[in-house]
Amino acid sequence: MINTTADIMEQASRALAERDYLTAEQHAEQALLDARQRESWDDYARILMPLQESRRQRRIIAAEGWLLLGSESPEAILKGLAEDGPEPGPKPHADPGSEPGKILAAQIVLTAPIKPDDAERIWREARRRRLWVELLMAEGSGNARKARSWRNRSIEADITSPPDLPHGTWIEPAKASKTPKQGLSGSAWFQLASEQLGDAALMPLANEQTSIALLGRLAQAVDAVPDHEILHQRLWDAARDLQRITTPADTASNSDQ
Repeated sequence: MINTTADIMEQASRALAERDYLTAEQHAEQALLDARQRESWDDYARILMPLQESRRQRRIIAAEGWLLLGSESPEAILKGLAEDGPEPGPKPHADPGSEPGKILAAQIVLTAPIKPDDAERIWREARRRRLWVELLMAEGSGNARKARSWRNRSIEADITSPPDLPHGTWIEPAKASKTPKQGLSGSAWFQLASEQLGDAALMPLANEQTSIALLGRLAQAVDAVPDHEILHQRLWDAARDLQRITTPADTASNSDQ
């Protein structure tokens, strides 16, 4: 039975070594909450590294999978995804799935009439099924497009229009990653739009001084845009800085010996 942060992180590290990234992410999230409650910033920073890596790998696998631009309902999206992903354990590779209804890995662009509550439901269900899924909420038409976090509606970013691809239809991996003569492939566009959304979440926090309040806001930003590398790195910086400024000098000196 797992009881301590150290126990949980041992499980996360083992899962990461076995390339079972979904299990590693789950354990790392649990350990991160525990470290935050204890205000153990050293543990918090250490946990962020496997969390960031497991999310990076989930993002890479999703980018090699299927693409969906818009849908009429969350039910239609969930119907296109596989009912169950692979069992926990070593993962030498990820199969994106052979057809709608069996999709294991996907990038999904959520547009109207999908709402934030629907997005949260899809996100949680995809995790429950153990699928490699990334979500992006997009609004607008023509050149006036925005990406927006479904968990924090104030986080938004201007993005370019998606490539000319069919909407409401699952696009197979080979076509999702195919680069047209001009512009970006559907998969590359998804990744760029997600990056811009994370940059927008980070911008108002970039120059703030280290504090527990700043760490909390960064943690909220990571939760709102969980696929953004630099947000995780900035949160790691804040945790390490908090560890330095809250550790008594004599304790720090002893730990260096």
